[in-house]
Amino acid sequence: MSIWKGAPRLWGRFARDRSGVAAVEFAFVGLPFILILYAIIETGLILTGNFLLERGSEQVGRLVLTGQLQGQEKPPSKEEFKAMICDQIGPFLKCDRLKVDLRSYDEFSSMQLRADMAWGSVDDSDFRYELGGGNSISVLRTYYEWPWEGLFFKKVAWETGGKAVLQSISAFRNEPF
Repeated sequence: MSIWKGAPRLWGRFARDRSGVAAVEFAFVGLPFILILYAIIETGLILTGNFLLERGSEQVGRLVLTGQLQGQEKPPSKEEFKAMICDQIGPFLKCDRLKVDLRSYDEFSSMQLRADMAWGSVDDSDFRYELGGGNSISVLRTYYEWPWEGLFFKKVAWETGGKAVLQSISAFRNEPF
């Protein structure tokens, strides 16, 4: 019974004591702050990766547009073409996660711009490699499967298998060469 009589006085003394406030406040605010900071950094890295993918696809796509690849004695194979894009995206993105689809069309209305997704991965079984000729329409689609690094983000992105899919799509009419 004496414990219950002293409880209000103990609680009042605890409420007035300010000696551990900073530690308690940090315990409430610290974890969300660190998670938000990590999310900002991860988002910045993904945006940088997407920029590099766009830039690399644009640089190599320009070689197709101007006919420089088609005019070579031995045009590059699909693997060599992918390696050319890998050279552009540098050491920041790994080449084994890159998927490339280059198609040639006669009309813009017949283009396919969508990729089939299968559990967070791009289904590349139907991807082609067609350099196209002069005045043809080329579509260069590049995809990169970015794995989320933090455990929290992998749990959030469970639908995609813990990956974000970065993509770059360019459609252009080849120059007459």
